[in-house]
Amino acid sequence: MLFKRKKGIDPMKVDTVIGEGTHIEGKIVSQASMHVHGETEGTIEGVGQIYVGEKGIVHSEVMAQDAFVAGKVDGNVKTKGKLTIHSTGTLSGDTISQSFSIEEGGIFLGTSQMGGREDGAERSSQTSTQEAGKSKTSEK
Repeated sequence: MLFKRKKGIDPMKVDTVIGEGTHIEGKIVSQASMHVHGETEGTIEGVGQIYVGEKGIVHSEVMAQDAFVAGKVDGNVKTKGKLTIHSTGTLSGDTISQSFSIEEGGIFLGTSQMGGREDGAERSSQTSTQEAGKSKTSEK
C-alpha cells in the first residue's frame, strides 16, 4: 500500500507550527503538540503541549496538557498539567493548572488556580502580578 493509516497520534509530537509572519483567526484544535511563532486570535485547544515562542503573540483562550509561554499570551490558559512562563514571556489572563512556574523576568497579570481536581475542588487560588522576579500575591 502506498499510503498507510497512522495507528494513533502522539500528543507530545509537534505536528503543528504557526510560523512567524502568520496570522490565524478562529478556533484551532490539535490532537498533538503545537508551536506558535506567529499570531493567533480565537481559541487554541491541544491534546499535547502548546509552546508560544518569543515572537509568538496569542490573543486566545488556550487549553492544553501543558503550556509554555516565551512570547505574549493575552487570554486565559487552562492546562491539565503544567504552565511555565519563561523569562521572556508575558501572560495577561487567568490560569487553572496543576503546576505553575514563572522564571525570573517572566510577567503574569491575572489570577491562578493550582491543583484543581477532576471534581472541581481546588487547592489554592491566588491573584498575582509578577515582573522581573518581583511578585505581589494575595490569597483568596
